[in-house]
Amino acid sequence: MECPLSPMNFKGKIKMMYNILSEKAIQNLAAEKTEGLDSTINLITLGRLSQQKGFDLAIKAAAILVKKGFNFKWYILGEGEERRALEQLIKENNLSKNFILLGIKENPYPYINNATIYVQPSRFEGKSLAIDEARILHKPILVTNFTSAKDQIENGVNGLIVRLNEEAIADGIIELVKNQELRNT
Repeated sequence: MECPLSPMNFKGKIKMMYNILSEKAIQNLAAEKTEGLDSTINLITLGRLSQQKGFDLAIKAAAILVKKGFNFKWYILGEGEERRALEQLIKENNLSKNFILLGIKENPYPYINNATIYVQPSRFEGKSLAIDEARILHKPILVTNFTSAKDQIENGVNGLIVRLNEEAIADGIIELVKNQELRNT
């Protein structure tokens, strides 16, 4: 006897339903003022401070950018179990002026809105709401080549997909900073 909860009994009855985002609400919230974004190049990343999100790679990419003479600040909105390890990595790489862990912000949209580039350095990811929110706010987007990246970003069309390592992340940021046409996609 077949189990009534067998997946075969539900085939054709299940549909994918994406999270609903209100573009107007996000744009209104993004118009609020924010403090601290004071560099000519502001990078922003949202996410839980966990291994999955690749913040260690982002810190190493930031160190590469500093060595290449880039004037930037990279702001991270989020909290998590990796905070202390990330703070130590920031300190070891002398990045306290360039890589800033802001914690959780009630309204992240002004930070995204004032960013030069939205960066998602994840090792793996499901459908990222933060990427959708950055797209709503017309921000250039750089993501690593995690499994579902191509579900949201078409490389070179509506963002840039780079290999999952610090050199590729740094090179992708440099490319977006220097290439106005690519930034405007």
